[in-house]
Amino acid sequence: MPGHSPFSSQPSGAAPFRERLRRGDFVLGSFLEIPSPPLVETLGLAGFDVAAS
Repeated sequence: MPGHSPFSSQPSGAAPFRERLRRGDFVLGSFLEIPSPPLVETLGLAGFDVAAS
């Protein structure tokens, strides 16, 4: 996935994500009740733009 780095503590796509929000583009996100980093990574690989646990 462009802009995605599973080895970085900060997502490399943060600036493009903010720009997409400013433009009013569609973004897909989820809030998780299970604090699971592997689940957050899975959602990112599935195409979610943001996931928070």
